[in-house]
Amino acid sequence: YLVLRLADGGHAALTNTCAANALGRVHTDDYAGGDRAAAEAGFAVAGAALRLPAEEVARRMLEAATEVLADLVTAVSAQHQLTRPMMIAVGGGAGALGRVLAEALGLECTIPPGAEVISSIGDALSLVRVERERTVSRPSTADVDALIAEVEAEALAAGAAPGSLQVQVSTISDRGALRAVALGALALGSGIVPGRPELDGHQIAGIARDEIDSAEVTPVGRYWLVMNPASGRVLLFDRFGDAVLSVRGEALLIRGPTNGELTARLAPALARHIRHVGPVTVAPTAWVVQGSRVREMTDHQAIAPTIGDGHAAVIVGQE
Repeated sequence: YLVLRLADGGHAALTNTCAANALGRVHTDDYAGGDRAAAEAGFAVAGAALRLPAEEVARRMLEAATEVLADLVTAVSAQHQLTRPMMIAVGGGAGALGRVLAEALGLECTIPPGAEVISSIGDALSLVRVERERTVSRPSTADVDALIAEVEAEALAAGAAPGSLQVQVSTISDRGALRAVALGALALGSGIVPGRPELDGHQIAGIARDEIDSAEVTPVGRYWLVMNPASGRVLLFDRFGDAVLSVRGEALLIRGPTNGELTARLAPALARHIRHVGPVTVAPTAWVVQGSRVREMTDHQAIAPTIGDGHAAVIVGQE
């Protein structure tokens, strides 16, 4: 942006929309339409300071913005395998920069009614996030379940698609609190849920390779578990490839009814990851990954009852 100091002491910013107006690139009926003479005058002042013609300053501003956005549009089109994309421009400057960008890319550009407010609504509604904390010194399984149910219900009431929900539960030791965060994508009437595409195991392995080599990638519920026993690293990614946990430890996979097997495997795993810092013994943390939920378990005795008979993973170690 360029900022002008006005004679009355105020300030005015020269934006991409101003540049498009100064160059006559905005349709007269667009929301982005403004006073072309005023825009030209502003760029004339900026041009004098930059020793460039006013039109050249405006052109370079639009060109710089277009180059950045063109790279983004091209990348998104390739990621979603769009062969004949059409640009739908929203926001107050849609009729300015949107049209210029579409022309540069050789795309058809549509500006829907109410475009000037659609981008703000989309930012607010495309993702639903609910976070709650409860002060519980020694949370029980019932406390955890109740808090999870609360954030899930609130996220669904806000419009999140049930199949998109992810819930993470953690303890905040210094405050004696339990925190649950539910995140989901908005369920639109059209059936299209905004956001990035879900990744497969090969793509997750590629992301994990930046941190650990020769990793084993296993789906667990709505997550991807990545393990490298040789290095003692365990990573947990959500379905979009964002890291949820990075732990030095190990993971136990549970593929059905435990019948006491989990308890027999869990005790040695917990013992292997106890740390001694001088006279202080630091117990490892355990997380249960099951379905759409990741629970941090402070009560290790509650892990087996929490899992029940379902497919899950127990991650043991230190973050």
